[in-house]
Amino acid sequence: MSIIYFDLETTGLDPWSDDLVTFQYSNGGEVVFVDCRNGVPQDVQNMMADSNTIKVAHNAAFDSYFFRTKTGIVITNIWDTMLAERVLTLGMNESTDLASLVRKYTDIDMPPKLKGRSFKELTYGDFPDWAVSYAKKDVDVLPGIRDAQLLELEKQGLLRVAQLEFDLVPAIVGMQYSGIILDRDRWTKTHGELLRLKNEYEKKLDDLAGFETEQLFLFADEYTSTINWQSPVQILRVLHKNGIMVDGTSESVLRSFLDSHLDNALVDSLLFYKGVTGLSKFDIPKHINAHTGRVHPNFDQLKARTGRTSCSNPNLQNIPNPKMPFQRSIDIDLRWCFVPGPGNVFIAADYSQMELRVMAEQSNEQFMVEAFLNDRDLHLETARLAFEDQTIDALDIRRQYAKNANFCIIFGGGGATLAGLLGVTESEGKDILTRVHNAYPGVKRWIRTSQDQAFAQGFAATMIGRKRFFTEPSNEAEAAFLKRVAINTPVQGTAADIAKRAIIRVNAALPKCPMVLFIHDEIVIEVKEEDAQQAAHIIEREMVAAGEETMINVPTKVDVAIKQDWGLK
Repeated sequence: MSIIYFDLETTGLDPWSDDLVTFQYSNGGEVVFVDCRNGVPQDVQNMMADSNTIKVAHNAAFDSYFFRTKTGIVITNIWDTMLAERVLTLGMNESTDLASLVRKYTDIDMPPKLKGRSFKELTYGDFPDWAVSYAKKDVDVLPGIRDAQLLELEKQGLLRVAQLEFDLVPAIVGMQYSGIILDRDRWTKTHGELLRLKNEYEKKLDDLAGFETEQLFLFADEYTSTINWQSPVQILRVLHKNGIMVDGTSESVLRSFLDSHLDNALVDSLLFYKGVTGLSKFDIPKHINAHTGRVHPNFDQLKARTGRTSCSNPNLQNIPNPKMPFQRSIDIDLRWCFVPGPGNVFIAADYSQMELRVMAEQSNEQFMVEAFLNDRDLHLETARLAFEDQTIDALDIRRQYAKNANFCIIFGGGGATLAGLLGVTESEGKDILTRVHNAYPGVKRWIRTSQDQAFAQGFAATMIGRKRFFTEPSNEAEAAFLKRVAINTPVQGTAADIAKRAIIRVNAALPKCPMVLFIHDEIVIEVKEEDAQQAAHIIEREMVAAGEETMINVPTKVDVAIKQDWGLK
C-alpha cells in the first residue's frame, strides 16, 4: 500500500474564512511543493481522495478539515503522528508538537519558528526561499517519525488503539465540517428568561439575607453596599450571619446542608441562583459561522487522559442535559435551541449505563451480569441486595443511595465523596459504600486486582489495551489519586473506546447523514425526515455491534430517539 506524507500552509486557522496557500507532499523521498492560491490542482485532489493510500500528517484533523472545506474531499486512511504520540504517552506530561517529535525521533534540524513572517502575506507572486524551505521541512521529517512510532506502538501493544484513533479522524472532521444550527429566536427567548430569573433571584436573595441596607465588609478598607452573589467570600459571610454554618459555598456543600434543612429558603434560593447564573453564561451565538450559519465546535480526540473526546469553541458538552434534577426544577432547556435544517430531524442515540456494564464485564460480577442480561433496574437490585430488603421500590431513597454508590465505585470515590452527594454524614456515606461493596464481591476483588496490577506495571489499561501511564506516587495524596485512576481508566476509558468505535461504524454505515455532535456516550445525527426510521435502526445496530466487539458477557443497550431538536422533548 502506497504512503503519502503531507502538510499544508494556510493564511489562518479558520477553514471557512482563511485560505489554503500551499500543499506539500512526498512518497518518502523528495518533497513536492504545490501552489494552491488559485485552487487545489486536480491531480492532488485525486491523490488525496484515493482510499487505498495511507496519508501521514501531524494533526491530520486540522489539515483534513481545511482540505475538505476547499475541495469537498473526505481524506481517509490516515496516520496522524500527533495522535500516535498521544497514544504512546497518555497520562505523561510530554509535548506532542511536531518540533518535539523531531527531536525525539530524528536527527534533523528544524528551521526556527517564523518571526515577522507569515503565509498570510504570500497571496501573489513567487514564493520566497524561506517559505518553500519551511513548508517542505514539515513533510521531510514525517517518515522518520512515523517509522519510529510504528516500532514503538508495536512494542507497547498499542497499535490497535492508535488505529482506532486514526480511523476516527474522518468522522471527527465530518462533525466539525457539518456543524449544528442554533435557532437564534429560541436562544434569545431562553437566554432572556435566564437573565430574568437571575435578576429576580438576586433581589430575592437580598431580601432573604437581610442585607438590603447594610454594608458588607470584605476587608478593613474595602466594602460594598450590595452583595455579590457570585463571590464565595461574600456568600459565606452572608450564610454565617444567617446561622448557616457551612464551610464552603460549592453546590455539593449547599445541597448537603439542604438535605438536612429542607425548609431553608436562603440556601434553596442560592442553589437555584447558582444554576441559573451558570446557564446564563453560555454565549453560543458568537460562535455562529458567518459563511455557513452554523456552529462548528472543535473536537479533540485525546485531550482527556481517559481517552474521551472533548469539545471546545464552544464546549457543547457543558450544556446540561435537561434530565438533570436542576434542569427539571427551572424547566429551561438550552439544548432545545439546537435544531436540524429544514426537512431534517435529529436522531439522538445514547448508550445506556455503559460504564456500569463495562465494570460488570471486567469484574465478572454475576449479580450485575444477570441484571443486565435480564434488563433489570441495576440500581434497584443493588439497593435490595445491599440493604437486604426486597420491598425497596423505585421511589425508595435507598435506590438513590445505591445509584450514587455504584457511580462512586466507578470513579474511585470514597465514603466522604458519597456523603457529599447524598447529603448524609461521612460515617453514613462509608456505611452505604461498604454495603454496596459487600454486595458485589466480584467488583471488590476486581478493584483490588486492578489497583495492584496498575501499580506494578506503571499504567492502567482499557479492555482494548489503551494505556494511561503514571509515575511512582511520592505521597499519600498521589497514591490515593492513582488508585482512583486504576479503577476509572479501565471503566470510563473502555466506554470511551467503545463510543469511538461506534462513531466509526455509524459514519461508515451512513456516510450521507452528517454526525453533528458527540457528547460522551451520545451521538447526534442529522437526517432527512423521511429517512429517519431506517437511519435510527442502522445507528442502533452499529452502536450495539461496537459494544459487542469488546463486551462478551454483558449486553449493550442503546436508547434511540427521533427528535425535532436536541432538547428533552
